Amino acid sequence: MKNFIIILLVLVFTDLHAQELKVTYNNRVLIDSTQLEKADRKIREILLTSAKGEDYELMIYNGVSLYEPMTLIEDKSINTSSTNSMTNYNYYETIFNDYNGKERTSSIKYSGETFLIIEKLEPIDWQIMQETKKIDSYDVKRAEAVVDGSNVTVWFTDKIPVSAGPSNFFGLPGLILQAQFGKRLITAKKIEPLTGSISLVPPVKGKKYSRKEYDDLIDAENNVKEGTTRKGNTTTTVTRN
Repeated sequence: MKNFIIILLVLVFTDLHAQELKVTYNNRVLIDSTQLEKADRKIREILLTSAKGEDYELMIYNGVSLYEPMTLIEDKSINTSSTNSMTNYNYYETIFNDYNGKERTSSIKYSGETFLIIEKLEPIDWQIMQETKKIDSYDVKRAEAVVDGSNVTVWFTDKIPVSAGPSNFFGLPGLILQAQFGKRLITAKKIEPLTGSISLVPPVKGKKYSRKEYDDLIDAENNVKEGTTRKGNTTTTVTRN
């Protein structure tokens, strides 16, 4: 009986510990070699930077999560003013999910403008597949869904019982370690427990838009630039460098 209690306490501690995580992801664009060969020097530099990607950090604590770029996090620690090096980026997103209150707050910087979107946290209709593979030391399972009009493939591990992931992805019986949609690939690089006192709060910067207003605005801009809209897989026409 004593041994059973010890085992139970260990399991409870492990489960609670797993709910408080910091995950570092690399968020990059998959570049076609043909596209790279045809590009001029300036465009080639942009493409190579996109292929290298940016690091994002996902913090999960007490029923909420915060996903934001590491560059922005570093800027916060150096300078709390509204001006930071992220102004040089064409696109970045900060996403706060409140799983208890079922609400998402997103601050999205695109083409020099910042949008603030507050919306209901809608469940994702995931289809879990039979296919498996390894990411680092983790056995992961494949799942697919259509999210915001894009076909998304993710790989998650039920060895880390946290129903969260990068960007807008959540709702699986385990942490999402990799996600691909269009030419965008997001992969976990490092997983570690949170330490110390943590306070996660939603972003507040940006002009308020509904999700539909934001999508319509991006559609109109893409239509002018490339003659496409973001329906289906063409969501990837949004430039994210």
